[in-house]
Amino acid sequence: MGVHIYLKNSGDTTTIEKSEDGNKLEIKNYPLGVYTTARTWQRKSIYDFQGHINRLVYGLNNIRYVQNHEEFQNSDKEIVESEEISKVMEPLRDTEKFTVLIKKLIQMGMVAFYQENNKDELKMTILVTFDFKFTVPEIYIHICELPIQKSDTISVGSALLQRHNAKVKYSQWAKDRASYEEQLVEKNLNEIVMYDSDGNLYEGLSSNFYIYYNDTIYIAPEDAVLEGTIGKMVFKGCKEMNIPVRREFPKIKDIKKWAGAFITSTSRLVLPITKFYYNNELYELPVDATIVTIKQYVSEEIKNASIYVFPEMF
Repeated sequence: MGVHIYLKNSGDTTTIEKSEDGNKLEIKNYPLGVYTTARTWQRKSIYDFQGHINRLVYGLNNIRYVQNHEEFQNSDKEIVESEEISKVMEPLRDTEKFTVLIKKLIQMGMVAFYQENNKDELKMTILVTFDFKFTVPEIYIHICELPIQKSDTISVGSALLQRHNAKVKYSQWAKDRASYEEQLVEKNLNEIVMYDSDGNLYEGLSSNFYIYYNDTIYIAPEDAVLEGTIGKMVFKGCKEMNIPVRREFPKIKDIKKWAGAFITSTSRLVLPITKFYYNNELYELPVDATIVTIKQYVSEEIKNASIYVFPEMF
C-alpha cells in the first residue's frame, strides 16, 4: 500500500510523518472528536469536499469540551465550555475559517503523499480532537492509497447494534464498533449491517444501507443514520432516473421479497449485496438491473461533484 502520510496540526505547529505502517491512525486509539473520510478523483480533486467540511463543522458545533471530556450539546441540558476553550474552538466551528485551514493542511498532506507514491487515487481520514493540556484543538490527517475493491458484489453480516448519536460522526463510534470490525476478517465479510429488536435495518458499521423492494429504494429515516456523502449522489441519481426513494426502515422480515440490496461508502461507492447473513442464516440476494444502473451512475458522476484542492505549484 506504499508510504502513508500522518499529518498533525496542534495550534500553530504542523508536523508530517511518513511511514509504511498503515495502522498508526486508528481512530479508536485517539482522543475523542469528530472525523470524516474522503477520497480523491483523478488525484487532485476531492469528492464532496464541502460536504466533508460541513460534517466536521456540524459535529464540532454539537460537542462541548468541558472537564477533560466531551459532551454533546442537546435540548435537555445546557453544557457550558470555558471561555478560553470556546475562543480557541471558534475558528473550527466557523465553516469559512475551517475550510481555509483544512484545505491548507490537506494540500500539505497530498504533496507529501505524491512525492512518495505513484498512485492514482488516495483516501484521507480527518480527525479533529482537543488537547486539554495545552488548550488547543488538534487535527490529524491520515493519507493512503485508495483501496481497490476485489469484487463487484459483497457478502455482509448483521448485528443487533445502533449508534448513540447518528447525526454526528463522533470517534467514540470507532471504539464501539471495534469488536464487530474484527468479525469482518474472521468471517470474510465486507460489512455488518445494524438492526434493532423490531427487525428494522439501519446502516453498516461504515456505510449506508439500501434495499430495492416493490420498485422502490428504501433507506432508514434521516434521523436514524449518519448521512453518507455517496448517498447524496444515489438520491440525485434516483431523482433523475425517476426511481422512488422512501426514508423508511428496511425490514428484515421482507428479505425474501427484496429485489436487491446495496451499501455505499467513500471508498466503496456502490456495492451490491449478494449474500446477507442474519441470525446465522444465509440469504442469497438478486442484483436487480436498477441497482446496477445506480452503481454505474455514481461511478460516472463522481467527477462532477469533486472539488479541485491540489496546489497549482505541484
